[in-house]
Amino acid sequence: MKNIEIAKNLKIIIRLLQEIGLKVAATVCDQYNKASIQSLVRESKEERQRNGYSHETFTFYVNDEEIFPFFDFPHLLKGLRNNMLNYDVKFRWKNEEEIAMWDHIEQLYDLDCSVDADFRMLPKLTDAHIKRDHIKKMKVKNAAQVFSHKVQSSMRALVHHGRDVLPKAAIGTANFILFVDKLFDSVNGSCIEPKDGKILRRATTAKTEHMLFWDEAIKVLQSIKFFGRKKEFVPPTVTNWILSLRNLKLLWAYLQSEGFQFLLTRNVNQDPLENFFSCIRNQGARNVNPSCNNFTASFKTLILNNFMSTHSAGANCEEDESDGALQRLKIFLDVSPSETASRDETLQLHGYLAGYMSKKMLKAIGQCATCRKVLITDVDSDEYTIIKYREYKPNALLRPRTKYRIRERQSSLLDAWLEWLQELSSACSRVTHL
Repeated sequence: MKNIEIAKNLKIIIRLLQEIGLKVAATVCDQYNKASIQSLVRESKEERQRNGYSHETFTFYVNDEEIFPFFDFPHLLKGLRNNMLNYDVKFRWKNEEEIAMWDHIEQLYDLDCSVDADFRMLPKLTDAHIKRDHIKKMKVKNAAQVFSHKVQSSMRALVHHGRDVLPKAAIGTANFILFVDKLFDSVNGSCIEPKDGKILRRATTAKTEHMLFWDEAIKVLQSIKFFGRKKEFVPPTVTNWILSLRNLKLLWAYLQSEGFQFLLTRNVNQDPLENFFSCIRNQGARNVNPSCNNFTASFKTLILNNFMSTHSAGANCEEDESDGALQRLKIFLDVSPSETASRDETLQLHGYLAGYMSKKMLKAIGQCATCRKVLITDVDSDEYTIIKYREYKPNALLRPRTKYRIRERQSSLLDAWLEWLQELSSACSRVTHL
């Protein structure tokens, strides 16, 4: 899709979200979509200048609402690492000019591998982390493990060892690793309180050091230049780090004005979306390039499966992939043609399945009395013959109310369930908060 089409579709989607009452505060994308974001920023700047407003930030507007675009921080981390594989880095750290080199990291790794495995300082590092010909360039985890506090402290210790184990110039590399470690921590907070002494890897609040660090980090990033034998340059990754940090400061100020007490910066990345797309692709057969209809059907299945799952409250959607979401619905679909030969038998089976679905709903909701009253009845009738005969003991199976029987106009059990949820949510707030 062309950049202009991506920008156009993004605005359409944001407008639709605004129409249903959502406040869209930010977008996130990888660096390949920068041209689309730039076109939106440029368009907003021109429009606001025509209306007499200034616009100096890297943001855009939809229906007069300011949107803060971000570049995916894990991708930006990989970008720094990938550039460093081929070029050395000049940067200014605490008012001193420093130089960082990947060769120093490789020397540290070789020294560490030269000792017995039981005595290694950096046992997590492998050739896939360090050796240029073996590095897995798409693995964020590998980049994060190189730019870590443990690596920089080990390098610093060997430099200060005093026996020329590592050159003194490696202190610059250790300082760069320390800076990048803190930088990634500051945009990867997933908990309220810090863990393992990582004071920046926590939620941003009015009392934390994030804003001060981001001001300092922007200055360091502005000083960075990569260089080789014939050229010196600032890669797009560095520019995009600066733009994203500036917008992170603006986003936090906006969220505070809206009453937010903290911001989990790990949420400002593409991981949840990538996990969701992974689940879509793994519906049924390997569905790498689904059509719009296939995508919609898979999305419905994921919603329903998550509703039934014991992991619904906060589980990563990848946990559902071991069975496949449709496996859990197999009992709904395992009906032979002979069982549905007549209209009466069809209605009987629909009633049985509706009772089963009601039971699952009530279990997920927590046996809510209001929902139970809405969904099921204690009145027995000929409509529930199959339920009566399939019971192991009296009243063990549920009788659905007529309103919640599967209707002929509903094309599938999934459609029926989703429609019931919508109707049920108007009667009980507990359903809304599932």
